[in-house]
Amino acid sequence: MRKNGLANWPEVVLLDLDGTLVDSENLQIEAIAQCLRERGIEINEDERNFAVGRAWQEIHTHLKVAERAGLALPAFRQAAWSQLLDLEAKGWEISILPGAKTIFTKLRDWEMPTAIVSGSTRKEIERCLRVLDESKAEFPDNGVCPKAASITEQLSFFLGAEDYRYGKPDPSAYLLAAKRFGVSAEQCLVVEDSEVGIAAARSAKMAVVGSAAARAVQVNPKVQRLAHVVIDSLLDFDQSIVEQTMKIAKGVRDEA
Repeated sequence: MRKNGLANWPEVVLLDLDGTLVDSENLQIEAIAQCLRERGIEINEDERNFAVGRAWQEIHTHLKVAERAGLALPAFRQAAWSQLLDLEAKGWEISILPGAKTIFTKLRDWEMPTAIVSGSTRKEIERCLRVLDESKAEFPDNGVCPKAASITEQLSFFLGAEDYRYGKPDPSAYLLAAKRFGVSAEQCLVVEDSEVGIAAARSAKMAVVGSAAARAVQVNPKVQRLAHVVIDSLLDFDQSIVEQTMKIAKGVRDEA
């Protein structure tokens, strides 16, 4: 049931992908490391951590891939993609995070327009969406996922690294999503996990829920500190969380 008559209710929801719905960042970072290792370059822990939540263009620039490995951005993405497929063949997997499927059930029941805004390439997003759609997690014992629950079909659109010039923490991607929907930033609710993603949404003047599911074991427990509301996982995402987040975000904007 559409709930847009409520005082603190968004017009659209914008979801991050990696670290929010799925966890493939370790896989992606290892693919990047192997891609560069084949060219005689070892990346350190700080460089690995930088890649968390970042778009490919920022990773390419920060790691100085063009200078160190002689790879332009498209060639770098393709080389890392090949390494990723090789790692998957060796048993590395994309993990479905808790609540990743049930959040779409709730958004569908609320008739909420939804999009994914990710730093991954469009090809990587499509691959993760297939994993989500094919997963039997969070569905009845028979594992049957009803057609109406198809995540790919439910999305209005998704934005990947090719769709905008500057990646998170720049707000460009989220502002572009709002423009595509024809709504203001204040009418958007973002669900994010990474510090740079939350910063991007905050810079766009959007309400932000921080999901800690993929960050629970990281050294910095305050990575979601910029979010208006933090939840342990998407299983906690419900109407009260939505209303609370929108209300807090409005209060912050009014005080500015």
